[in-house]
Amino acid sequence: MTTTIKHNKYDNAGNVIGTFNVEVKPSNETETDIYITDEFLRNTAKQMSKNSTSGSNYSSYEKAVWYKPGHGEAVRIKRMECEKREEKLDVTFTRLDDKKIHITL
Repeated sequence: MTTTIKHNKYDNAGNVIGTFNVEVKPSNETETDIYITDEFLRNTAKQMSKNSTSGSNYSSYEKAVWYKPGHGEAVRIKRMECEKREEKLDVTFTRLDDKKIHITL
């Protein structure tokens, strides 16, 4: 069975207007952890329309969720927000200590 991560779509007022799921590749999942990679984020962006936002909360997941950048150490996260502007995807991760990590793909 393939794990998916649920994302909520939001309108400009911040209301949930729908959901979509992005599959986690088996190579990005262990028995205890899920790793969000830049490739995963690009696949998320493909499912989003231009000038849209989405978010996902991992606090209720049974597995720990980590952001694993192309270079550097993995960081455990509890939330992810995405905003697609034109062809760019702005992503904000919230770590367990509530510090934010911002990236643009």
